[in-house]
Amino acid sequence: MPHFVRLPGPRFQGHLGKTCHHMERPQLEVPIFGPEAGVAAVRNGATRLELNRAGSYAVGGTTPTVDELRALLASLNQAGLPRPAIRIMIRPRGPPSPSPLYSSSNSQPHLHDFIYTPEELSSMAAAISVSLAVPLLNPAYGDGFVFGVLRYAAPAEQVTTVDDHIAKGQPPPPLALDIEANRHLVSLAGPYPCVLHRAVDDLLAQAPGAGIKEVLKDVLACGFDGVLTSGGPGSAAGNLEGLKGVLAAAASAEAAGVGGDGTKRREVEVVVGGGVRRGNVSTEAPTTMLLQTCAVAATYLAASLPVVAGQTFQRLGTCPDLGCIIPPDQQDFLPGQEFDIRFEIHAPQNGSEAAVPNAVPDANFTATITRTGGDGQGKAKGKGKGKGNQESVQSITTFFGLDSEPALETWTFSWYEDLFARDARTPSVVKVASRAYRRVALYEPGEYVVTLEYTYGGQKKTTTATWTVRQLATKKKTKNVIFFIGDGMTTNMITAARLLAHKTVNGRYQSLLALDGFPVLGHQMTHSIDTFITDSANSASALYTGHKSSVNALGVYADSSPDPLDDPKVETIVELLYRIWGSAWGAVSTAFIADATPAALTGHSRARGQYGVLVDQALNGVRNYSWTKTDGPDVYFGGGAEQFIPGSGSYQGKNYYNEFANKGYSVSWNRTALLSAPSDKKALGIFCRSNLPVWLDRHIFPENVESLNNDPSGARGPAKDLPGLKDMTLKAIDVLHERGGEKGFFLMSEAASIDKQMHAMDYDRALADLLEMDDTVRATIEKLRELGILDDTLIVVSADHGHGFDVFGSSDTKYAAAQADSRSKRNAIGVYERSGLSHYVLPPPEGTGYSTGPNFPLNWDPRYVLAAGVVAHPDVRESYGVDPKPRSPAQSRGGQYYARDAEGFLVNGTLPTDQAQGVHSLTDVPVYAMGPCQEEFGGTYSNIDVFFKMAGCLGLGHGKNQTRSG
Repeated sequence: MPHFVRLPGPRFQGHLGKTCHHMERPQLEVPIFGPEAGVAAVRNGATRLELNRAGSYAVGGTTPTVDELRALLASLNQAGLPRPAIRIMIRPRGPPSPSPLYSSSNSQPHLHDFIYTPEELSSMAAAISVSLAVPLLNPAYGDGFVFGVLRYAAPAEQVTTVDDHIAKGQPPPPLALDIEANRHLVSLAGPYPCVLHRAVDDLLAQAPGAGIKEVLKDVLACGFDGVLTSGGPGSAAGNLEGLKGVLAAAASAEAAGVGGDGTKRREVEVVVGGGVRRGNVSTEAPTTMLLQTCAVAATYLAASLPVVAGQTFQRLGTCPDLGCIIPPDQQDFLPGQEFDIRFEIHAPQNGSEAAVPNAVPDANFTATITRTGGDGQGKAKGKGKGKGNQESVQSITTFFGLDSEPALETWTFSWYEDLFARDARTPSVVKVASRAYRRVALYEPGEYVVTLEYTYGGQKKTTTATWTVRQLATKKKTKNVIFFIGDGMTTNMITAARLLAHKTVNGRYQSLLALDGFPVLGHQMTHSIDTFITDSANSASALYTGHKSSVNALGVYADSSPDPLDDPKVETIVELLYRIWGSAWGAVSTAFIADATPAALTGHSRARGQYGVLVDQALNGVRNYSWTKTDGPDVYFGGGAEQFIPGSGSYQGKNYYNEFANKGYSVSWNRTALLSAPSDKKALGIFCRSNLPVWLDRHIFPENVESLNNDPSGARGPAKDLPGLKDMTLKAIDVLHERGGEKGFFLMSEAASIDKQMHAMDYDRALADLLEMDDTVRATIEKLRELGILDDTLIVVSADHGHGFDVFGSSDTKYAAAQADSRSKRNAIGVYERSGLSHYVLPPPEGTGYSTGPNFPLNWDPRYVLAAGVVAHPDVRESYGVDPKPRSPAQSRGGQYYARDAEGFLVNGTLPTDQAQGVHSLTDVPVYAMGPCQEEFGGTYSNIDVFFKMAGCLGLGHGKNQTRSG
């Protein structure tokens, strides 16, 4: 049973949270009244915030605005703090005046503190809906709502005003939970947990002793996940016996065994609030007794939970045992590549893994390492000299020559064991003891075995991991590397793009894509470390580090700690390249520059959404630990002005245009400035807010670009004079070639919106951006040839993952439009012999030419279009053909997504109903290679091998600590 104590937001200062944070006590929730107090609360130990409207402290808190929620999240992001759970107060007003129970000015009996008018109930429902309509809350963080609605237990005609009661000497009428109203609000909240506000305290006062269980049954019947209580009216300190009764009732099988449907086993979260202060949490003996009662209650609950095992949710993906080694088993390292190590000991408090009541993680665990293969002399690096060898088993500290053992860390986290647990909102809680060893390296090729020993339930346990250090690669075989990433690009998309832009005669193409001319083609498998469907963050990390990670993680192995910036890091290819050779490097993207693919080059965070932090890491490196610095990118081109304009989106609210300029960068906001920027100077180019408009809108439907409000300066209006991927890439080559000189360079160039438009099922826009990338590859080859460095440059073109997309025929758009019903429209699709030939390469009607060059379609809107689709999508209406407006396939109704009203026939979705767009797929993705080391890239291999192949060609695998010319 989770239990929280609450310290008051307005008086929450410094040592209060710290005192609570270091006690083996319940977690700390802090009510805040406006977003400003959130940063201080989290810094002082709060794991959850209750957000109230600014200025509503005097009335006990009321519903905040969406802008206040947005400002709170921005403040936490700017401060670089971990994202806490956020509970939104849903309360239209405080206690009525003049009486906290009734209003003598109104004969209607609804004006009790938690008895609301129909209009007020409608405003509460609207507040929940508005909060869910903006993508700010996430149930995975523990976000939710706090509210409560009461009614009078007596019939309405028997209830009179407070004046009548006073005059007649009558007691107030009894109160009860308004189960119908509360159920309605809980249902609106959907998957988000809901806690009953202190309205429950009035009910507890009416039902002391055994009646508490009946109150909690009603709470569960409403669908609430917990109660915010002081144990009765007044302060928690004055209601210790009442609180103990609540906790005992919540933990009992009778109270916890009944859910909203009368059958589900439910857990009741108890949030202790009202008069909780530093003194009575940390020192008073009665409170200590209360907290001991909490622990007993948790034990009872753990015993009552069903044993479950599920794949959808994982305690920690890389840790199947209770002892965790991170990096985990079967990981590969480049010789000399720096990384962190973390050991975690998990002690489940409930759920199917909780074999020991009130388990405490073993803080006296030991970890050792030994080398099992090679020439007999292992080499390691830490703060001192490595002393490991083949025969000896040594402690981590000794092996890596560290000065001392790192400090022991402890924390608690929770997770859902499977979908049933999620639906019932019964998380499993885990206590953790951990140590992290920072910035170590292994230099000698061979296998290393790491052993973690710990005690659980009085028994000795062991976890082992085998690490492999690959072969040395100390000599450069190529001077430069250009790595093109078509985000989400698959072989099927490349095939479709070729059909759009290149004509066939009797089955033979008359021209081909630039990719078709590459001499070597391979394929990479895209699985992440703990799931077989990946995202762009951890897949990019695998390509740049040689280490798989978890969804949303960049440059780290995900651990279970509260701080997403302290997870074990791994050195990236540009960090290695700069440290060893001092080479220049750059990133170009049609996404916002803090997006996963460009950010993963230098980013080290478990949370890809920390955009401001990631931009700062690109410029200044990791701040919280000693780590490799790259002196910032030599070239940084893309969108995402939100992280540069001073304000809520930038790190610490700073002006990052100025931060880059102060470090010697030219700054460009449009194509003209970009092309005229000096090539001997570091270059920053941020050309719009958010992602760059796609190729199709820039060239074919410019009215879509002109209607945007994305000026990179922050001014209102559209970004103008936009560069494309080719402009940015060719300029980047100029800068990197001049600045890299004999030391060479590394450039990553991403066509980001192949993926983004595939998510939106806007296939024409996705394929147009793929053709833009192919055109850029063609121009890059010519540019390198002009500079005389084509033979010195390895060009790799690949993707980070795929989508389940393919073409299966054609569609006659004229015939489809003439059909009256959805089913008849499907007969416009031509398959096999009726698929015909591509009409995109035929001249368009007179006056509609696009003049977009020989590598793009002549006609984007022919009568006969590709019939194509993805296998994973929400409900959608499909008519095929180009849409003049960017596509949004589904719309939300009541928290679920349905097909948007549009022309075409209905295609039933294949995804969960909370998914608004398409998702990634399992497919292997192609790898094209040209230049030095091209022969290394044939065959089928893991995505991590792309890194090892590029790193080997760049001579980054060294048997000693190599820095620049060292």
